[in-house]
Amino acid sequence: MTLVLPLLAWLVAVAPTARATPDALLRRTEGVLGRDEVVGGGGAEQLARSLVDREQWDVAAPAWAAARDAGADPDTAWTWEVVSLVESEQWELAQLVALSALAEAPTDDQRHLLYGWLMCRAGAERGARRIARLRHDEGGGDQGAGAAVLELRALRHAGRAGSWARARRRLLRTGSPDAWLWMESSIGHFLSRDPEALVDLERAVQAPQATGQHVAAAIDLRAAVGDHRRAIDLALAGLVRFPDDRALGARAAIAATHPEAAAWLDEVLHAAPDRAEAYELRGARRLAQGDAAGARDDLATAVALGRRTASVRGLHATALAELGLDERALSVLDEATDAFPDHDGLARERLELARRVGSPGARLMAAEAVLRAAPEAPSAELEDGAIQDALLLGRPDELLRWTERALAWRPHSELALRARAVALGQLQRPDEALDAWETVHARLPTDPDVLVGFAGFLLSPGGALSPDPARARSLARRAVELRPTAGSLQVLAAAAWALGDRDEAVARQRDAVRLSPDDDGLKRRLQLYTGELP
Repeated sequence: MTLVLPLLAWLVAVAPTARATPDALLRRTEGVLGRDEVVGGGGAEQLARSLVDREQWDVAAPAWAAARDAGADPDTAWTWEVVSLVESEQWELAQLVALSALAEAPTDDQRHLLYGWLMCRAGAERGARRIARLRHDEGGGDQGAGAAVLELRALRHAGRAGSWARARRRLLRTGSPDAWLWMESSIGHFLSRDPEALVDLERAVQAPQATGQHVAAAIDLRAAVGDHRRAIDLALAGLVRFPDDRALGARAAIAATHPEAAAWLDEVLHAAPDRAEAYELRGARRLAQGDAAGARDDLATAVALGRRTASVRGLHATALAELGLDERALSVLDEATDAFPDHDGLARERLELARRVGSPGARLMAAEAVLRAAPEAPSAELEDGAIQDALLLGRPDELLRWTERALAWRPHSELALRARAVALGQLQRPDEALDAWETVHARLPTDPDVLVGFAGFLLSPGGALSPDPARARSLARRAVELRPTAGSLQVLAAAAWALGDRDEAVARQRDAVRLSPDDDGLKRRLQLYTGELP
């Protein structure tokens, strides 16, 4: 149930469209990801995951089919193919793929539940009920409980209130109801305006299998019927039981914005001023209402009282950032990601803030935090940003690590290829660096940056095993022809000087100074060439 239920929230009934052909898939994938990523790729599964990350569902569906054919985990590939088809409004095809998956693994409980639910939402209630009854008959435990929930949902979506009520009575009498069954029972009662809905949802919250989702639903229902005190009590208990459920926290904060709820929360704090979770909830509420200063104070108090959860720290950083205290917010997130190195959400918040206000060093450290939290989720944006920051900072070890990570699944990334060559040169690994520069030059023979970088490497006594100023001058001249810059002219001047051509060295260095008259380094180099410096 853990994988199935979060996915179910995405699924809505829509109209079918056609599936892409293989050639069309390739063209559309290149349009989304870029040709380099597709041609090099990290395998079919990585391309499919990249399309899901970009929510390009119509292309993702056939990409997951290709990934499955290429050896990706079948359960993952089948599931994401069906979800992608649903998201791209291809319901009929989603049902066909679902049935194909069931034919391949007819006893897999997770697939039965997911695909039965899909068919239920698409209108095939009887098909969903057959699957549910089949799973219910095959065994108890999680399988039977999951099937029971699906059976009730199918009947509810079919509008068969009488059958739903009879099935509920039978399932409660013959099985061991869990939190999900009580929640489904509550939904059905709520839709029929039966006050038993409140009782069922309380049972769901108290069940051992309850999650933050159950508590959030109970909060919403209590608020909907005007019982704001109970909504706040449920919210506070839920924050203690599920301290880092951000979705629960957000729903609790919304419920706390009602005047009656806000007044009751203030009374709770007045009676028990050491309840850290109450300060967290009031801080979240104030943040939702635009009171960043009040939120900052409440969240700081929650932390001081010992509530140092990932959720509180993230909210505290958000409040500080909204007050313009970006450096303090970044410091809070730095400490939070150190305390919760596996928390992907905190790491990405830190990176987003670092990109907005931080130095290259802060951005690079934030990117490392994201990598620690989600090492199996490569991102071109993350890697390219880290590569650029490592280049700016002149950190070859980190630069090489990021480039090799990028090239593992994007072997034709031009930025990563250039940066890897730079890193190897800086690390005094001349043979590898020369091979890297030859590779990137063969791929990008007219790129001025590549030409200048390669020329600079060939001039460096600490880089190339045997400096080659003649080839360096040829490369630099071509770069100047394509795009004259102070940098390319300086490299051309250096190559001429290494070859003993003083006149060209002086002329090209003067050209560089003219393009960048405020650069003292260029001026000193010119004085060296003219003999004005010893």
